[in-house]
Amino acid sequence: SPALLGELALDEVLRQLRGFLQRRLGGLPRAQLGSGSGRRAFRLLDELQRIQGAIDAGANPNRQLLLDSLMSQFQREMVGDTIDQ
Repeated sequence: SPALLGELALDEVLRQLRGFLQRRLGGLPRAQLGSGSGRRAFRLLDELQRIQGAIDAGANPNRQLLLDSLMSQFQREMVGDTIDQ
């Protein structure tokens, strides 16, 4: 939940979100990896990896803005999953 994520260190939030997406992708049948659901999950995973890379390179993003943005992206992308299925 967003409230619980707000209590974690940013690296841990990113790790948790990546784990969620990787489990979601791992549970999809191979044929669905290229579907809307799979593409959305891969797009979010790419964004998380880009953010982690920027942080590792020294970026210091505003934590709350970043969390709000990520939660908005997850809600927007994952809502499509419920429509696709």
